[in-house]
Formats: sequence, C-alpha cells, structure tokens
Amino acid sequence: MEPIQQTVVFQPESARLSASDLELSPVSQHIVCFKKKGKDSNITAFDLSQGRALNQFQADGIDALSKATLSPDASILGWMKSKALFGHSFKTVNLRTGDKSKGAAVDFGADTHFFWLNPTTLTVTDPYKRQTYLWNVSSGQPQKTFPFSSMFPEGTQVKCLGLTAKSSDGRWLALVEWVQWPLLKQVNPHFWAGISRIWWSEAEGDGCKDLWAQAVAFGDVTFNGSPSRLLCYGVRISPRDQMFLHIQEVEGHSGINYEIPVPTHDGSDVPRHVHVIPSSNRVVLVTYQGLIHLFDITDGDYVHGSRLERPTADMQFEPCDGGSVLYVKSGNVVTRLDFAR
Repeated sequence: MEPIQQTVVFQPESARLSASDLELSPVSQHIVCFKKKGKDSNITAFDLSQGRALNQFQADGIDALSKATLSPDASILGWMKSKALFGHSFKTVNLRTGDKSKGAAVDFGADTHFFWLNPTTLTVTDPYKRQTYLWNVSSGQPQKTFPFSSMFPEGTQVKCLGLTAKSSDGRWLALVEWVQWPLLKQVNPHFWAGISRIWWSEAEGDGCKDLWAQAVAFGDVTFNGSPSRLLCYGVRISPRDQMFLHIQEVEGHSGINYEIPVPTHDGSDVPRHVHVIPSSNRVVLVTYQGLIHLFDITDGDYVHGSRLERPTADMQFEPCDGGSVLYVKSGNVVTRLDFAR
C-alpha cells in the first residue's frame, strides 16, 4: 500500500457549476462551503467525507468566500463585509441552525487573516498594522496580543500568511511571513524567504522567538510511552541553498533535534506546508511546487516522496482525523491525502 493516497473529493462538477462561476471556502472538519460568484448568493455546506451537500443558507455581503473562515468544528462561517461608507463588519452564520450575527464593526485591512484557536475564539492578523489580536466572536471586541517581528528594510516585499499553526492546547502559535529583499529578487525573482515568529505560554511565563522558516507545524507524539511536543518547520534560506526540515522537541524528554535535508531540485521551490501525523510518528512537508516528502520522526529517515496532482499558488491545507487525513484546497478543487498507519 502506498504511504500516501490522493483522492479528489471536490471539484466544480460536484457543485454543478463551472470553475469560473464557483467560489470555495477553506476546509474544516471534512466540510467545505461553496457558492456561485456574486455577493448575494446562497451558500451550500458540503461534506467531503460523504460526497454530498448538507444544507443551504443565505449569507449576504461575502466579497470572496475563499477569504471567509470556518471554525474548527465547522459550525460557524465568518467573513468580513464592507460597510456602505467605510470600514468593515465581521459577520457569522451558524451552519447548523442558520442563525446569523448582527455583525461587529472592526478596524481591519482587506488583507486580514483569520485563524481559530477554538470554536469561539479567533486570532486576527492585520499585516498593515503588523499586529495580532485575540477575539471571542460571541462577545467583546478584538484585543491586541502578539506583535509581529521587526519591520523590514525599505523595498522589501512581504507576503503575510498569518497565524498558520497552533499546538493542540493553543499554548504554542506560529505566524509566517514570506519576504523578498531587493537583492534576493535580483538573484531569483521567484524565490521567497520565510521568517516565522513563534509564541509560547508556560507556567514560568510567556516567550517568543523568530526563526527562518517558510512553513511551521506543532505536533504531540509519543516516544517510548512518554509524551513529546514537537516544533517542526521547513526552511530554505536562499535559491542556492538546500531545503531542510527541522524537528525539535519543545516539551518532553526525548531529546529529538533533527535537521533533515529535503530533496531540492528547483531554484524557486520552498516549503509550503508542514504536517505532523501523530498516529505513525511521521512528518509531511509539501513544497510550493507540490512535491510531497514524508519523514519518520523516530530516526529522521526519509520515507517516501510523491507529487500533488493539482498544485496551485493559493493552496490551503486542513488536517483532520487526528492528522491521518490532510485536505489540500487548490483553487476550486479539494484533494484528500490519506496517510497509511
């Protein structure tokens, strides 16, 4: 049996729409939402595990469903709506009951990223203000929390990916930015370096650190009967350098600390996503160009390599079933990756 099984579980034909007419939300807990393009259109929740539509509801003012956000239990769909004169409001709809919020006025830019810590709490990342907020969407207003890393030199291009990873208990968080300095752009205009800020909260106090990384993940695994929390990240410093996967224990007593070379064939390719599979003690690294690399956490060995069938520049990733399943949303297509135990 192949270590990685790929299955296309949603495509435009699933919604009986053409690719040019379809909008898709991010995936959460085997659920994706779709709608026909246009601000005032019915939205349909679709179960990827069963291959069928669940229910339909009205949600006005969604400029782009791909920028909406689904809660971790797939019960709440949230989005920013442009107000008539200026500013935005954040609205939600309960996918199970159809109940809608009145909308909370927010002072965020159009490129704001949302990332759920739990079914009621959002982290909000505003690249323009270079500030992160915590927000209980059922009450109150967003509260400033984590600042970004230092400002970049003039002329630097920055792509903020937002908060992209958290530990299972929410005490470890990672914010990722891709950067391109003027000199780097002259060497290779298609290469983006990565700087990630890691925050953690412990009994002794809170902390943060910056590291070179285009993709970050946390994972809770077991070694010899003892729990271990891992920080895993993929990095390529420059077009002339090798790509590496780092696996470091941040809580526990296993002493794991690997720097593993990743097969690197193209001068522009970089890590795009890192995913931990606790059930088999393995780590997956997916590159920007769609290459999939599978590693063993126990000894750091390279296990398997393959390629995504439909990689795109706007790929989004969502783990399910304790990490044994990874959904990849590429444009208007969702592919399911199943990992053999």
